[in-house]
Amino acid sequence: MSSGISHSAIAICNCRASFARNAFLSHICLFLILSGCAGVPAQREETVLLDRCNQFWQHRVKKEFAECYLMEAPEVRAAVSLTNYVIGLSGGMIWISASVRGVRVQGDSAVADLEIAYAMMGIYSPKGGITTAISDNWKRIDGKWWHVYRAVDGRPSR
Repeated sequence: MSSGISHSAIAICNCRASFARNAFLSHICLFLILSGCAGVPAQREETVLLDRCNQFWQHRVKKEFAECYLMEAPEVRAAVSLTNYVIGLSGGMIWISASVRGVRVQGDSAVADLEIAYAMMGIYSPKGGITTAISDNWKRIDGKWWHVYRAVDGRPSR
């Protein structure tokens, strides 16, 4: 009638085996999840920067220079007034369109590759403007991407 092993002993063994199997499967699932997410933060950062860069350039195309100013690095906003910033951007160039082609992130610095179309006031430009590729610099401060301002003459003024 009895094989020498009680039903409770069999239940304990089955329970331990089940627990060990579940723990093993849980570790494998955790490993797969973590290893599969290894590239996500870098992709997410590029997406965040692409969005921010697109916003910046769409503001510029729409002549919303105050919005562009708010996306400039904090030290630029501390050194250059909004008035002088706008004066510096309205020096005869008309931005017709801007398209971000990609970004290259290296730590807290990045370069956005763009294709822009522009026209110059007082100078003949073909319909649709002059199209050219440019590089645009960005930097991350406290987790947020900021545009790196380049003054035309190299000297931002207050």
